[in-house]
Amino acid sequence: MMDLSYLNKEQKQKLVLGILMGATVLALYYYLLLQPKFRQLGTLFPQVRELRQELTSLKKEGEQIDLLRGQAERLDQQMRKYQKAIPTESDLAPLLAYLSAEAKSSRVTLTGMEPKIGQTTAGSVFRETLLILQTEGGYHALGLFLDRLETGERLIRVDRFELVSNKEAPREHQMTLELKTYVSK
Repeated sequence: MMDLSYLNKEQKQKLVLGILMGATVLALYYYLLLQPKFRQLGTLFPQVRELRQELTSLKKEGEQIDLLRGQAERLDQQMRKYQKAIPTESDLAPLLAYLSAEAKSSRVTLTGMEPKIGQTTAGSVFRETLLILQTEGGYHALGLFLDRLETGERLIRVDRFELVSNKEAPREHQMTLELKTYVSK
């Protein structure tokens, strides 16, 4: 402790009074200025925590939006691919030309075609068309023709086929095909 014996009584009173005034000013400063700020900080911490959680949530949602955009783009590309497979023409001439070209490239002869245009159902976006084809060709050529029909650029499904061998030419076969294809409305 400090030795204050060299101070007289009046100086000691002034010193004590100065210390009391300084303590009073510090107390007032604390109670009037600092304590409200500390209270305000106490309420801000939970708000900051909530904002951080919300920011984290928004970042996750942003990442999901990016994923969904990528998925939508992939689905859009698939849809364009399928739109090419389901043509919009209303007559059968382009379809028959396509079948004829596939038969020719497979070394198969088309001997007959019978189209049966199906009914469109309510709410459907396409019309189903049934085609009955009569073909002739070698066994492997007919197999290649079937493969090209089912994996080609047009959406064609082989529902049924019947293969009959030709007794006069054993390497040649006759095949009757039931095909289904679709046209956009």
